[in-house]
Amino acid sequence: MNIRTWFFTVAVLALHTSVFAGNGDYVVYNKTFSMSKSKIYEVFIDVDAGEVTVSRSATSQTVSVFMEYDRDQFDERVSFNDDKSRLKVQLDHRGSFVKDDETHAIVEISLPFDVEVMVDSRIKAGEITMYLGGIPIREFSMRNWAGETTVTFDQPNPVTMDVLDVNVKVGEMTIENLGNAHAKLMDINSGIGELTVDFNGDVIDGSKARLDLDIGEASVYMPDNAGVKISIGGFLKFMSAKNIDSDFYKRGSYYYSEDYESQKKKLYVRITPGLGELNISR
Repeated sequence: MNIRTWFFTVAVLALHTSVFAGNGDYVVYNKTFSMSKSKIYEVFIDVDAGEVTVSRSATSQTVSVFMEYDRDQFDERVSFNDDKSRLKVQLDHRGSFVKDDETHAIVEISLPFDVEVMVDSRIKAGEITMYLGGIPIREFSMRNWAGETTVTFDQPNPVTMDVLDVNVKVGEMTIENLGNAHAKLMDINSGIGELTVDFNGDVIDGSKARLDLDIGEASVYMPDNAGVKISIGGFLKFMSAKNIDSDFYKRGSYYYSEDYESQKKKLYVRITPGLGELNISR
């Protein structure tokens, strides 16, 4: 084997190899792609099941994708097209049903901090954790069917996000420091389960949010650096238990924070409660 063939073989094995761990035969995928600062990239994440983590990359213009999964249960497809400014990460489960105790799948994606992206995530089942602080996100869409979801914006978004759209059918969802997302429009829908939404952070003036709740307990934390106006509507609003912090007073059909008039920034939140308990505090 000549030296060129040896290096090629090692490179291929480093990117896509099979490893034996425990009782499973796992496939490992690990690759990094370079992005251009002058473009806005679409990032599609389509995973049937597993532990999914999205975070900020340590590099300014590269995105990395790591996956480890059971070769007998999953099929992986990753495609990066720089001309179309598009990255697709897919992990398809071959069966009709997913059993957590019999499934091994890990997906980790690191997004650059100096390239603007639009993120579209669709995950059917699993544990999802997204650390999105400091990533320039123009649009963010998430669809989760079942599982536990945590989305955190620990740093302000370097750009203004046009739309944040989150929909979780069944499970527990937590969104932290949503004010740092710098989203003009926020649409959050929780089906059955527990919802926690924290609007603290660097809220942009005039931002609007809609929370649609079906069944379960919802805890909503309003920021103290913005004047907050709240509307509670829907035909089930009289059937939900509502606990609203004394810092808010009702005037007409709306609730206002005590400092609504004096704050320079304003946040409007419309909440449609379902069957369960709604807690609003500051």
